[in-house]
Amino acid sequence: MSRKSVSTSSSSRWWYGVAFFIAILGVVWASYGILHLVSEPQAGSPPSLVPSSPETGLVFLFSTLTVAATVLLGSLLAPLYSLCLYLDVRAIRQSDTEWIPNRMLWGAVAILHLGSFVFSAVQLLTIPAGVVYLYRRREEIGLR
Repeated sequence: MSRKSVSTSSSSRWWYGVAFFIAILGVVWASYGILHLVSEPQAGSPPSLVPSSPETGLVFLFSTLTVAATVLLGSLLAPLYSLCLYLDVRAIRQSDTEWIPNRMLWGAVAILHLGSFVFSAVQLLTIPAGVVYLYRRREEIGLR
């Protein structure tokens, strides 16, 4: 059940930064999936990907560059996710909405995401947590 009785003062746009990283992860997964579809393992060598045929070479190159660029972009802009999550929680808590997000929980997620600079697997926890946050936010006060 949705409780969308909010005033205009609660319309924070900081959630866009959280949604951006969810989209980045989706692009990485899609590109990596395409990369595996158009490649084949090289026999007799360590696991590596090579184009399965000359016709798929351009798709292979595009997928490889897309994965590399989005992973690099996501890593360099990791503080943006943390900052946007923290500022959105703060803006909602300061507004007169019925939903009050847990500052400790979402603050911990924001701090944990900063660790993705060193250990990118942290994003396997923090990005799904961002999905949960945006879902809860949408259910409780909407995305405006």
